[in-house]
Amino acid sequence: FSREDELNCGGCGYDSCRAFAEALVSQKAERSMCVTYMRKLALKKANALLQKMPSAVVIVNEAMRILEFNGAFARLFGREKVPTEGGAPFLEGVLLAEVMPFAALFHSVLKSGQEVVERDLRHQNAIFHATIFTIEKHSVVGGILQDITEPAVRKEQVISKAREVIQRSLATTQEIARLLGENAAESEITLNSIIESFTPAKPEEPRQERDWRTLYKR
Repeated sequence: FSREDELNCGGCGYDSCRAFAEALVSQKAERSMCVTYMRKLALKKANALLQKMPSAVVIVNEAMRILEFNGAFARLFGREKVPTEGGAPFLEGVLLAEVMPFAALFHSVLKSGQEVVERDLRHQNAIFHATIFTIEKHSVVGGILQDITEPAVRKEQVISKAREVIQRSLATTQEIARLLGENAAESEITLNSIIESFTPAKPEEPRQERDWRTLYKR
């Protein structure tokens, strides 16, 4: 430490950093009384947590330049900016629009001052659930992007399989409809309900009701 490190802010209750240090040595004070020390400690812990998060995290300022980011973000969006020989990725100060295609969403939150905005976004062959949140209104916003590709793919596979079952069994269902009556219609309704439960609703398209009794009546 040097004299430049002595802020003498008085936050600890002592007139100077040296007076606080003397009290600390005399066990009349504790390190936690130093506001600057506690702020640095909190920042260190927050940064460690940020780097360990599996989701991509980025924080930008009002000029849409990157202030903070973690390794997951650098691996996903900053490949061209990451040194090839093990150095720390250099993205600080870079315009967000230069490294990722979702910059407009961050800019929208900056302008509107919304607390939290959530979206599902596609990037190359991946699907991300993005949570954009305000840190300082109209000044600093952060974003967390979670890769949900695998769950989304599984959902699409379930929908596809359910549709295959309906298509393959439709002819048989029609043939035995006279024997099964309403039960055959109910079987197809059940399969359709599985698809509907996995398929996002389209509010702009009103749902059409079907009279299955009329459909299978001959």
